[in-house]
Amino acid sequence: MYSLRTQLGGAGRQTGERLTLHPPAKVNLTLEILARRPDGFHELETLMLAVSVCDTLICEPTDDSKLHVRCQWAAGLLAQSIEIWQPLPATNDNLVWKALERLRIAAGVTRGVRVDVIKRIPAQAGLGGASADAAAALLAANAVWQLHWPIERLAEVAAQLGSDVPFFLTGGAAVCRGRGEQIEVVRAPRCSLVIVRPPTGLSTPAVFKRCQPSSPRQAASDMLRDFARGDSAAAARALHNGLQQPAEQLSPWISKLRRAFETTGCLGHQMSGSGSSYFGLCWHVGQAKRIARRLRSMNLGAVMVAETVSTTLQAAAKASQQV
Repeated sequence: MYSLRTQLGGAGRQTGERLTLHPPAKVNLTLEILARRPDGFHELETLMLAVSVCDTLICEPTDDSKLHVRCQWAAGLLAQSIEIWQPLPATNDNLVWKALERLRIAAGVTRGVRVDVIKRIPAQAGLGGASADAAAALLAANAVWQLHWPIERLAEVAAQLGSDVPFFLTGGAAVCRGRGEQIEVVRAPRCSLVIVRPPTGLSTPAVFKRCQPSSPRQAASDMLRDFARGDSAAAARALHNGLQQPAEQLSPWISKLRRAFETTGCLGHQMSGSGSSYFGLCWHVGQAKRIARRLRSMNLGAVMVAETVSTTLQAAAKASQQV
């Protein structure tokens, strides 16, 4: 679901360049809370996978010096559930706008840009939608403004925006450490998933406030080893999220979703990130579709079928610069 289309207005004029990226959601297959840091954040280790639920970000330069950012839900979503597809942040509070502003200041750019974001990834869901959009905005603006910054330099800006943003510059799959900014890219396993975002979201700071650091379980390395040898069932047994217990204290939906997934026959299941989305790993896409139909009948929220993706936003944006 990472893809890009480049359109040139006129005879290849750079001022007419228009880029379209599809930033993906993510799920956390493991999430270990190791310690509280002096800066108030938490030391963690997490195995994250990009999945095929995605937003769309369209970026083009403008003739003025302003940042024009517009975000809206994809057509039809608001009719499904007004509780889930809630109002989006105002322009200056939007992480895409903040990403563009930080990059423009860091690069000394005076040109403007217009960015339209069509949202499909639910908010307050632990799926990283805002972070993915911010990473896509950095990559698209880097191409449109012809900065030619390497990914390492963009990652410095990304780390200032949020813990998950650096992952989306490199993802399909990675073990992320520190605050999330230390990225070890790994081979993405092929998985089919069912993801449910319940009617209410969760605040990331509120969930982290209740979490307790624990000893590392080596869950990420165990899981990657099992995936590499083709043992998906053993990999699913290594699923772990150290934030799920505090999230269950804050929202009854987490335990309700856990009980619902226990009846589905999927390989394994847990909450993603700080919630409130919950996902199950499935044997194959056919099983995922059957489970999704069953969960939709239970009125648990927005139900999505997804698969892991391995192509990166970075590769898509780089391809645009070669057009």
